[in-house]
Amino acid sequence: MEESKVLEILRRAEEDSEWISEGYEELRTKYEGKVLTVKDKRIIYMQIQ
Repeated sequence: MEESKVLEILRRAEEDSEWISEGYEELRTKYEGKVLTVKDKRIIYMQIQ
């Protein structure tokens, strides 16, 4: 994989991580007991445990 693509993937993952951190309390309250997948600052998958 090209270095530029790897760097782009890492940048987007960092942005998603920051988005989760900033909204953690709201996400935790709204989706308690669920496993979430986040991509591009959006929840794209939710699994109930």
